[in-house]
Amino acid sequence: MTEKDEDLIKKRAYALWESEGRPEGRHDEHWSKAYQEFANTENTSVLGAPEDDAASVEEPAKADKGKPPLSVVDGGAAGTPGAKRKRKTV
Repeated sequence: MTEKDEDLIKKRAYALWESEGRPEGRHDEHWSKAYQEFANTENTSVLGAPEDDAASVEEPAKADKGKPPLSVVDGGAAGTPGAKRKRKTV
């Protein structure tokens, strides 16, 4: 973190403190909140603004009705109720 970043956090923490009526004993809370706000803006600037377009989200894959569930294909117990696994003896 640069000195400029720390100065921005300090100013924001001070503004939060003033906006809450200058309460005593909450320095850490204001600093933490200011730091979190700073970190969130840094992540947004690096990653770009989040997209609010719900249409850009891909639809989940749909199951193929012609194929059995994977657990049945792999021989899992989910496909055969009451099935027990065999124990290996050494």
